[in-house]
Amino acid sequence: GTLGSGGLTPQGDETFPQTMLVDYVRVFQAVDDGPVDPPADPPVLTVVSVFSSNADPTQATVGDTVTIALVADRQLTAPSVTFGGQGATSIAGGGAVWQVSRTLDGSEPSGELAFTIDFADLDQVAGVQVTETTNGTSINVVP
Repeated sequence: GTLGSGGLTPQGDETFPQTMLVDYVRVFQAVDDGPVDPPADPPVLTVVSVFSSNADPTQATVGDTVTIALVADRQLTAPSVTFGGQGATSIAGGGAVWQVSRTLDGSEPSGELAFTIDFADLDQVAGVQVTETTNGTSINVVP
């Protein structure tokens, strides 16, 4: 027999390296079908707070700027945030700390301002969308 050939003698034009390559491919195919690495844990926003430039930081009206401050458990790419269904007008920060703002233009509905935060870490592992603050803060949009 020949090393790596499963004890078989090369056939015809087959040479020792060709036989080893065939055996290697067979072994590689057998072990390459193993389990896929489990997905990484998603990032988490540990702090989410919202405030307004209004004299009352819990109220906002046209022309006021609403800001969401967020802190994650790891570095993030720039988050995607909506305020009342409208996109952010400013994104600042980096790493694990971000501030995302929108100057209200009247297109936002009156009442409690809904928001969404979509985010991912630097490895593009997405976090679960956030729609609430971690400290109970909220903004009431008034006409």
